[in-house]
Amino acid sequence: MDEPTRSECRTLISDYKKLVPYIADAHWAGTEIAPYYLQLAAPPAFARPQHKLLRWPDNDHPELATGADSLEGAEKESALGALHRGLRWKKSTGSVGGRRRRRIALPALAVTRADVEGLGYLRYSLVVCRALWPSIVGADERGLPPQPFPLDISDEDAARVKEGYEESHGLREETWTWTS
Repeated sequence: MDEPTRSECRTLISDYKKLVPYIADAHWAGTEIAPYYLQLAAPPAFARPQHKLLRWPDNDHPELATGADSLEGAEKESALGALHRGLRWKKSTGSVGGRRRRRIALPALAVTRADVEGLGYLRYSLVVCRALWPSIVGADERGLPPQPFPLDISDEDAARVKEGYEESHGLREETWTWTS
């Protein structure tokens, strides 16, 4: 690998590290994120959340237990956070849930395969995460995420990367957004 390519690879891995808190298990904190490791589990954002006040009647939509509305402060915030994660989990496990989870975890795979697949694959994986960002961190009633995507990827750059990667790999046009 020549020096410009190695430098770009380091930059893309740094970008990947910024996404790790959103797509990897919390117990990864303080560990090294290197291309030698591959995350095999689904990101915690897509595991069915558990909370002492969260109920799953008939494995349907989550709801808070009776009396949860009278909570205050951190307890209320914790219960509402669990409910939000539960709703996000339920939404993510629709008919394309597994495929979507694989797409969200794509950077974890791409960072370990950049030397084989090329840097285009890693760039593409970051663009996929950008497109799925509201699904990763949640969205308000207008469909907007509560925080911006942590990487500086413009719409033009995203389109260029997506088009270039799909063209070079003979992929058909796909929609990455999530609606329900």
